Amino acid sequence: MNNILKIEVPNRFQRSIRIDSDFNDIDILESFINSNTANRALEDLCHHISSAGQCSFTWTGPYGSGKSSLAVMFNAALSHGTTKNKKIAKKLLDNSTIEAIDKTFKKYSERIVLPIVAGRKDIEEQICEELAPFTKIKSSNAIELLNDICQNKQLIIIIDELGKALDYAAQKKDGIFILQEIAELANRSKGNLLFIGILHQSFSEYANNLNLNTKKEWAKIQGRYLDISINSSVEEQIKLLSSAIIHNDNNWSNSDPHKSVINFIKTFSDRHSWASEKIFINLWPLNPVFALALGPMTKKSFSQNQRSLFSFLNSSEPHGFKSFVEKWNGDIEKFYGLQDFWHYLDVNYSNLINNSKDGHKWILANECIDKARLLDLPLVENIVAIISLIQIFGLKNYLYSNKETIYACFPFDKIKEIDNALEILIKRKIIILRKLDGIYLLTEGSDFDLENELGKFLDRYRTLTSENISSIKQFKAILAKRHYIKTGYIRKLNYSISPISSLQNNTDEIIAENRIILTIATENENDKLAKNLINKFINNINIPCVVGYVDSSSSLANSVRQFLALGNLRLEHSSMMSDRVARKEVDAMLRITSINLEEEFDKLSQSATWYFAQYNKKQSTPWESTSINNLAARLTKLNEKISNLFDDFYHNAPVIKNELLNRDKLNPNGSGALKKFLLALVKSPHKKNLGIEGHPPELSIFKSVIEAHGLQEIEKSRSYKLILPKLSKSKDMYDLFKKTEKLLLNKEKVKAEDITRKWSEPPFGIKKGLHNILLFLFILINRKNVALYYEDLYQVEYNDLTIDYLFRGLKDFTITWISYDDVKEEIGYLAKACAEMTNQLIEPSPLNIGRALKKFLNSKEDWVKGTNTLSKNTLLFRDELKKAKDPVDFVVNQIPIIFNKSNKTDIKDLKNSIREIEQAFDKQLIKFKDSIFENFKITEDKNSFKEINERASLIIDKTGDFELNSICLRLSKLDKSKETLLSLMSVFAKKDIQKIYDFDVERILIDIAAKAQSFKKAEAFIKVDSRKSNMTAFSLVHGKKGLEKPTSYDFMLSKKEEKRSEELAKELEYIITDKEGHFENSNVTLGAIAKLISNRRNDSNE
Repeated sequence: MNNILKIEVPNRFQRSIRIDSDFNDIDILESFINSNTANRALEDLCHHISSAGQCSFTWTGPYGSGKSSLAVMFNAALSHGTTKNKKIAKKLLDNSTIEAIDKTFKKYSERIVLPIVAGRKDIEEQICEELAPFTKIKSSNAIELLNDICQNKQLIIIIDELGKALDYAAQKKDGIFILQEIAELANRSKGNLLFIGILHQSFSEYANNLNLNTKKEWAKIQGRYLDISINSSVEEQIKLLSSAIIHNDNNWSNSDPHKSVINFIKTFSDRHSWASEKIFINLWPLNPVFALALGPMTKKSFSQNQRSLFSFLNSSEPHGFKSFVEKWNGDIEKFYGLQDFWHYLDVNYSNLINNSKDGHKWILANECIDKARLLDLPLVENIVAIISLIQIFGLKNYLYSNKETIYACFPFDKIKEIDNALEILIKRKIIILRKLDGIYLLTEGSDFDLENELGKFLDRYRTLTSENISSIKQFKAILAKRHYIKTGYIRKLNYSISPISSLQNNTDEIIAENRIILTIATENENDKLAKNLINKFINNINIPCVVGYVDSSSSLANSVRQFLALGNLRLEHSSMMSDRVARKEVDAMLRITSINLEEEFDKLSQSATWYFAQYNKKQSTPWESTSINNLAARLTKLNEKISNLFDDFYHNAPVIKNELLNRDKLNPNGSGALKKFLLALVKSPHKKNLGIEGHPPELSIFKSVIEAHGLQEIEKSRSYKLILPKLSKSKDMYDLFKKTEKLLLNKEKVKAEDITRKWSEPPFGIKKGLHNILLFLFILINRKNVALYYEDLYQVEYNDLTIDYLFRGLKDFTITWISYDDVKEEIGYLAKACAEMTNQLIEPSPLNIGRALKKFLNSKEDWVKGTNTLSKNTLLFRDELKKAKDPVDFVVNQIPIIFNKSNKTDIKDLKNSIREIEQAFDKQLIKFKDSIFENFKITEDKNSFKEINERASLIIDKTGDFELNSICLRLSKLDKSKETLLSLMSVFAKKDIQKIYDFDVERILIDIAAKAQSFKKAEAFIKVDSRKSNMTAFSLVHGKKGLEKPTSYDFMLSKKEEKRSEELAKELEYIITDKEGHFENSNVTLGAIAKLISNRRNDSNE
């Protein structure tokens, strides 16, 4: 025994960090452990601030993942170069991270970095309290305070434990929307406000107990923030553990008498490039197998969401590591392993685990351990505990409960003793050995024989074909990183496997989806034949593609066969429906086989000879990946070569650094921003930034496409216009538009899809998300020459409807290029005349003139488009213009024919016809107006309008005639305005007056006269009905030949006059009665009375 040895956990790992009090603590800074996760998080933050103006973020990761320490380090990195904090940051962070931070934040000379630790209270109240010292404004409105502080300095707010405030808001069902307002303010602040919220779980998790509508509101708020995951990898966790434990001299190299641990470490390191013997050896006294299982344990929800690597190391709970250290007596055979960890979980967390999603596995494990305990034999109980924990925790980190792993868990026990214990457990049916992969599993009870059943399915795949291998789509793609940084295009090669023999077949089928192919020999092809096939294949394709070849690929072929066979067994075998245990066994085997397949694939791809396709089928030179010894350098070189591959094939792609659009499929945010941008492009091309205000996503589109490529310039009038990019500003965009123009020349019509298909191919390789914007820009920039058709209909003008059509797809769009060099002189005259007559600004081109004339006619009333009352030439001009599908042909050829002009500069008749069309409807309206005024006795005098208003008001709702009532309503409001007159005319027309036809005109005039008579009769009735009680009222309407309109007489009789009228009536009755006592015809009688009255009235007027 060596009692001198000492084990301790450094102080820096024994306490959590509070960003408010530890923000500038040098000891905390110096204890920071650099990691890929930390550097990636900070570089991602800088990238999104710089490229998209995104300034609201969340950092999400489990407890102990280093979020708070990263916030402290970020603050140090923001310091000026001479401070001690900055020097520490430069020392500990990657150079690329420091460069990204300096570049992103260098323009801010004055900055406030405000750390806040949130509590369970209102978030706005907390923020206001922290902001108070930095502003003179007294307010409980956080936005007011932020606006004041950020006017002339940068403010960075980092809120740790934001989840506590979200919990509070969820309980109160209020107080969350301030985070939306802050995010919106930050994202339009141009970097003056940066907001980072630190969370332990996703934003939406805090809203789980809220109703659906509230969850949706929370989701919208979450959408304002860009989430950066802070989740340490296994590699980082192992390195942290290795550095967190101090022991004087001991390590696993001298505490491993049977080399069980060293063998495990070597095997694991072979499978995982990041793993090294040194890291694992220095984990002592933590067993490496336990160390690999500890990381997944800290992420399990049953452990109170409060566990981390270091909270476990520092825990005083029974059977914990701290308890082990305190009791350790210097015996190097004493170590902390998975068997100890089982007791730690069993004593402290058993009930919590039973109620978690791992509860079933835990119960099964306890049952198996109880059975093993009854055997009362060495090792068996601990072996079952180890197998149990690996099944529960280990799979994600590629821990297998095979012999090598189990041996490593018992470094001081003889191999033979461990083997004997395993055999006993198998015989007692506590565990089983899966012979296919040598994995030991707990027994659940099933008659299913996986090995025997799998053999039947393996027979199907003795010969591998490209068809069955193509179903495997699990391999990771390689992203061309440098190419992406340089161009803005996310391009990647998807890995696939293919038999060498399939390269003789149709190449299009092989590379349709997968463009980096690792070939395997399935028909015993020799090296020479294989390389000849690959060379022939690679030199006959003209898209980015890489083919890999390895001398020996039999192990990969076997893994492929097993994966395919297991997949089919899982789908087809009857036991998969009825036997839960069999199904779980197959699923576990599938997962393991999948991992083995990926490992085998990675191993072979790292030693392959790679053949790269060349643009325009140039000769390819193979690259031996093994020419570089260092594995990391080998992968870096491969990635560089793939970037070169894309540079070669897509060398004419315009650089567009916009992640919203530069992709093959737009997300809802990208589609929404693009739609708003295109609408701005249509409505405000003459405005700076297309009139886009603030910092919405569409502004980033403007900057990355129009501004970056010089597609807009300012004119002398201070307005802006779209232009073809200059070669000096953007050669690639210039070439793209010029080659598109060349594609259109000398062709009647070209499908828009044919254009964008060409754009997708080399040498452009433009992503589908950019097709609409670039196509629309091409059309607008070349508006003088480009005619756009949708479903064969010429698009006179571009508006929101055009944008909607674009978003439905390009299949119904066609485009024509119009040249007009031969007719420039007469076109100038036509443009001038049309501009004068239609009151439009028209550039002198046939297309613009045709577009303006079409727009002019389309703006006219339906009656104008259909009436035959126009002059002969105007009728012909209008009808030809109406049906013209080719506006250029109409302008250049049809107009001279219509007006019979050999001199195409004589445009007098054209101007007359345009004028006639412009005035036609107004002339017809005047006829209707004259008829109304005449029949209803209205003049232009102001009092006349007042009089008809009063007359009509008396009749409303008095007649039961709905149509007359409608007329009276409008007459009661009639004035000199055109609107009230058109409204009245529409009642007579019984439709919108602008939509009448020629045959409606006479009917309307008759109806005006008829309704005027009804109006007068109604007036008479109203006058009679409203007489005084001691009077008798009469109303007489009389029309006679020679009079243009009837006359009416209204009068009342007093009692005396009524008595005299009765006497006269008796005398009249005597006169009109013949000898036989018959009365004269009543019409004749009434006519005589009317004539008498009329004559007397005329006499009295004279």
